[in-house]
Amino acid sequence: MSGIQLRVTTWGVSFVLSMVGASHAVRAEPLYSYRFDQASYTVSPGAAFPVSVYLRETFDSGDPTLLDTDGLLTAGVRVRFDVPTVPSDPARVVAPGDISANPAFDMSPFIELVPNASAGIGASVDFFSPAVTALTGPGFHEIWLGTFTFSAGTVGGEVTQLVATDLDLTTDDILTENSFLILDPFVADGFAYVTVTVPEPSAGMIAAAGALMLLVAAHRRGGCS
Repeated sequence: MSGIQLRVTTWGVSFVLSMVGASHAVRAEPLYSYRFDQASYTVSPGAAFPVSVYLRETFDSGDPTLLDTDGLLTAGVRVRFDVPTVPSDPARVVAPGDISANPAFDMSPFIELVPNASAGIGASVDFFSPAVTALTGPGFHEIWLGTFTFSAGTVGGEVTQLVATDLDLTTDDILTENSFLILDPFVADGFAYVTVTVPEPSAGMIAAAGALMLLVAAHRRGGCS
């Protein structure tokens, strides 16, 4: 079930179909991509940590833009954590409760968890609610789509690749308001990496190792006398 499918119940099938037909008019001068809030996450073994995903519109001066003027009526994203080469104990989303959509999309979101593979969000604003508009930075606009709480693996040094991608290739999920344009075909995947730290030896372990070395050295001296 996609964001647009969520809107069918309130807007009517014929209106949704007219919006789908308008998708051919999309201008592609700006670049669209999913973006994680960090390119890399370094976490302790077994730690829980949040991963937020944004839709970004990158533009040059004079380009027509949509996220700041139209905003979004619906949105969707899937985060995959099963991309080869998968480590022996990858970072993963464990439960549907670990997935939350931007509350500005105020209809009940579609939440999907595929165990050990991916987690997805389909979100939509209510018929009478305003579109979700973008934060603006130098040369870009972006809209926060949602946050996924991951649980890190337990093997130090292992790396899990995360890929933010289309929620469902068979449906249209990202729809602007005023122009009713579907952006799904123009959004590039986003990438990030999760690295599990290698635990450092504790002070007690270091002291014990030092004491053992002294005992071995003393034993060897005694054997040579």
